[in-house]
Formats: sequence, structure tokens, C-alpha cells
Amino acid sequence: MTTPHESRLAELAQRAAEIDVEVAALDDAYASVAGQFETGNAAALKQAEQIEHKVSALKREKALAQAAQARIEQSQKQELIEAEQQAIRQRLVEARKHADAAMILNTRIDEALRALADLFGQRSNALHALANTGAVNSVTINKLTNKSAATRAACAARLHAFISLETCAPGSMQPLSVANNVLQIGRAAAAIPDDAPNEEHDGTDAIPRRRLFRATNNGGDRS
Repeated sequence: MTTPHESRLAELAQRAAEIDVEVAALDDAYASVAGQFETGNAAALKQAEQIEHKVSALKREKALAQAAQARIEQSQKQELIEAEQQAIRQRLVEARKHADAAMILNTRIDEALRALADLFGQRSNALHALANTGAVNSVTINKLTNKSAATRAACAARLHAFISLETCAPGSMQPLSVANNVLQIGRAAAAIPDDAPNEEHDGTDAIPRRRLFRATNNGGDRS
């Protein structure tokens, strides 16, 4: 599809080519008039002046056409740059939306995992208290309190699709929300609504950043 810029550039290029043809024809006419002037034709001087005037006007028109072409081409380049920048900005906005969702979910999953660990702890205490009553067979209590029962329950909940259920090195233990530091996408380019929640301003013109939380040793959060 031809754009208005391309259409106008084609028109100007065509006119410049037509001017070259007209100037070439006038140059031939001028040479002919020069021959008449040699033979003493008094009208030759007037004719030469008219030809020179036409050639001058055509050359001026061609210069204007070329200047217009340059301006249009510059405008076209600027529009392409702006369109590319807008496309990049839109991608950053889209990326930031998904990154924000992932960060929120990281924090929520960390909270859910801590709550799940607490529930398992309460369950273990309840089963041991039950065992102390002697009302239930100890073999049954052992089956209920070993890790395989909880592992089967986790797999039944399809957690095995996301979690590798084995103990990692202590130094590798960390909440999902630590990844939030690398999910700060497009903060300098993506616009943030004025009413966006949970954000802080530092008094500058920089894009505000969402408050991050990390787990403390007692299982709570601190900023």
C-alpha cells in the first residue's frame, strides 16, 4: 500500500525528470538561437533571453522539488523512528503487565507455602498427640506422619508439575519472591497509572517502583 509520503515523493521525482527533459530541449533551442544570432538575426537576442528565463525558472523549480523531497524523506524517517519507539513501548507495557502478575503470584505462593508448612506442622502435632493417647495403632500413626503420605497428597494436587519434591542444599533455599528483583521490566519506559496501588515515589521524576518484600528468619515479611 502506497503511503501519502511515497506518493508525493514519486510525484516530485517525476517532475524533476520532466524538468530535465524540458531543460535539455531549451538548451537545444538556445544553441539554435545562437546560430541565428551569428547570421545577424536581431530577434535572436530576445529569444535567448526568454530561453534563459525559462531555464532559470525550471532549475529553480527542480531545486525546490529536491528540497521538498529531502524534507519529506526526513519526515518519513522520523515517523518510522517514532513508530518503532511506540512499538517498543507497547511491548514493554505488555511485558510489565505480565511481570507484575508474576511478582504478585511469587509473593502469594511464598505466603501459601509458609501457611502450608504451618498446617503440616499443626497436623504433625495433632497426630503425635493422638498417638500419645494410645487410642490408635502406632503403625497407622507412623504411616500418616511420614513424608510419603504428604508427597502423595502433593502429587494428587498436581504440585509435582511445578515442584521437585526433594530437599535442596540449605544455601539454595529461598522464596520465589527473590526473583522479583529481576522482573522489574520497562520501569523507565512503561507508563504507570496515577492510581496504581502499592507503589512508592522518591520525589524525582523516575517511574515509581513497587515495594518489595523478603522473608525474615521468623517467617514474616519485611520491606
